[in-house]
Amino acid sequence: MRQKALFACVAIIVATSVLVMAYLALVPYIDHPTRDLSKDIDWSYLNRGLDQIHGFRDTGRWWTGTWCGVVPFWRPLTSYVFWVERLLWPKEFLLPRQIILVVLHLVFVAMAGYLTWRLTGRRWLAVLSIWLFAGFRPFPITSFFGYNFAVYDLLLDPKNITDPLNGIAIIASLIFLVNGRWLAALALAMVSVGFKETGFMTWPMALLIMAWKPGAKRHILNALKRRWLPVSAWTAGFLGLAVVHCLAVGFGYRMGTNAAWLGRAELYFGGPIGRLFVLDDPGAAIVSLLLFLAIIGSRKLSLLPRFIGIMAALTVGVLVDTRLQHTSWDASMVRLLTYRLDLKVTLLCLFWLLVAWEGRYDWRTVGFGLGISLVSSVPTWFAAQTQEHTRYVSAFFMEMAVAAAILSAAKQVWKPIHGFKAKNQS
Repeated sequence: MRQKALFACVAIIVATSVLVMAYLALVPYIDHPTRDLSKDIDWSYLNRGLDQIHGFRDTGRWWTGTWCGVVPFWRPLTSYVFWVERLLWPKEFLLPRQIILVVLHLVFVAMAGYLTWRLTGRRWLAVLSIWLFAGFRPFPITSFFGYNFAVYDLLLDPKNITDPLNGIAIIASLIFLVNGRWLAALALAMVSVGFKETGFMTWPMALLIMAWKPGAKRHILNALKRRWLPVSAWTAGFLGLAVVHCLAVGFGYRMGTNAAWLGRAELYFGGPIGRLFVLDDPGAAIVSLLLFLAIIGSRKLSLLPRFIGIMAALTVGVLVDTRLQHTSWDASMVRLLTYRLDLKVTLLCLFWLLVAWEGRYDWRTVGFGLGISLVSSVPTWFAAQTQEHTRYVSAFFMEMAVAAAILSAAKQVWKPIHGFKAKNQS
């Protein structure tokens, strides 16, 4: 009974935090319901394309050519959404468009949380994943857990409605697939492609979900033998949409060169440590890594050898930092051991390294979340102009992996505490 009451309390807090973040996304548009879009390149392209649509017959070009007649994106279903919004409200009136974006975001969050629970049967994992993905995190919690970049970027502008529409269709497809409704899942997978090209990743995501289930090999073989018709339909649907997409717009729109894709991927998957290596000096990351290795390597030793190992790791880290920064050892010591400078970052990196290490006890869930996040984010690395909101779906599964690691680490911390309490009570 206590656990149910605690979970209900936490669920209410998480739901409130999600609603707070959604409300904060509405505030700028409540204060300024209309915007001057003349200097916004994306809205200019979009509105220019919509200006060419004078009736339903004109929308046929969206299925055979460029997105809204201007930019070579094949997103016909999204184009209909923008067109309906244009028919209902003037193009400068963005408040109702932002309200729709926020509502769709909340629908996606609820559905993604349900899918997590349906896949794992773990309600705490679902709730923590939702909070990490879409919950409001006040300072200083934000500095500790980081920002939810994909959601923050998404909610900045209602033109990003493509991502929750695409995400809802993907999640709904996977839910139907988990429930064994193959044809309904296929229909929604095809709908997801109509909203955005990242919908093509629904197919490999579905394979990962099937492979993740217990007895996956037997399950997949039985599906190929006994469900050859839906499997064939899924294959035909993917190939058919791929052909239509290629004939309509080819590979799609890419702006400039994409030489920095690896660094952007490292930023996304590397967390605080990856951001340090890409954006800042790697001194704090190296120190945290050495301290982590010292802590893990000496965990079975007595206190004195453990202390010596930690001090040695810190010394080596400082010496490496002096070479990287081309400075003296005392300057590196001050920078790395001052909380307002790099000490906070070092501790943050060390925390996440320890969480990742403890996540090995739940490696299947962590690996599944990382794998499906990697697969769903693949198209976003192909073009240089992609922003964080394009990894909206991928970010949820990334947070699912992080949530699984945090819960695993918390469980390992709780075990000795609970054992100590039980020993004292006895």
